[in-house]
Amino acid sequence: MEKVSVVVSLFNKEKYVKKCIMSLIEQTYPNIEIIVINDGSSDRSDDIMKKFFIDKVRYYIWNDNKGVSAARNYGLSLATAQYVTFIDADDYLDKHYIEDLMKYKKYDIVISGYTSKIFESYTAKKLEYIELNDKEIMDFTMKKNNFSFFSQPWGKLYKKSIIDKGKLFFPSISFGEDTAFVLTYLNGCKDAIIIENTGYINVENDGTLSRKYISDISNQLQILTDIVNSENILNDTFKISFWYMRNIKLKLINSHYKFKIFIDECKKTESELRHINVKKLESTGDRILYYLLKYKLYLLIYILLKLKQR
Repeated sequence: MEKVSVVVSLFNKEKYVKKCIMSLIEQTYPNIEIIVINDGSSDRSDDIMKKFFIDKVRYYIWNDNKGVSAARNYGLSLATAQYVTFIDADDYLDKHYIEDLMKYKKYDIVISGYTSKIFESYTAKKLEYIELNDKEIMDFTMKKNNFSFFSQPWGKLYKKSIIDKGKLFFPSISFGEDTAFVLTYLNGCKDAIIIENTGYINVENDGTLSRKYISDISNQLQILTDIVNSENILNDTFKISFWYMRNIKLKLINSHYKFKIFIDECKKTESELRHINVKKLESTGDRILYYLLKYKLYLLIYILLKLKQR
């Protein structure tokens, strides 16, 4: 029976880590290697790991916080299994989750839905069951209603051989490192499958619910765009239009807390609008935003975004 390496990145999750690790230990799939990288936690996470799980997982702790990319990369370097999956330390799994993923192990990647838990409210997030070949994968990914499922590394089963062959890693950027890894991996896949399983429970706690202002988001998105371009992922006008409109929206949402910065960001979108073919944009909302930016109706955009955020 093939082994699955589960890489857990842990940083200051003392309230959640016990439930996370217990959900891995209790998996019905028997051949699992649990690798926990404690990325310099300053809370009681280390005490909890040593008290309850030191003999049940492969546990590594760093004195300094090196970031989630470094933690996941180190976990990958330690993984000995044929298959790999990731989980954040504040999330947890249904006990059948990995067993259900492994039913589709012949595919280069298995993508599941997930359950979003906000306080005590649970919401299933899923796409319909679909099989994709190499020519369909990226077209499917670069659709507005699909992309969020591909912008995080969890909720997926990867083949270690593809990661090793492509020398794939999480880049050391503070925004978009997950997206870079997943898209680069997908670009090396011959096939993929999306299943309707929602047994990955993504816990949106106080820390994840609040969006922090990222002062250098433009630089981070440019690095991400350079990575994607280097892989020739943006190879037609549909994908290019989707990508640059997404970047614009991310920057505007990031800056909407500060009016002056928001207006400055709007003014900077002119160069990105040149990449966008408005006829290729999927949603009416995106086409409206395109024209509002084109005709410099920035105050109206600001008001609409504020209303949407309420």
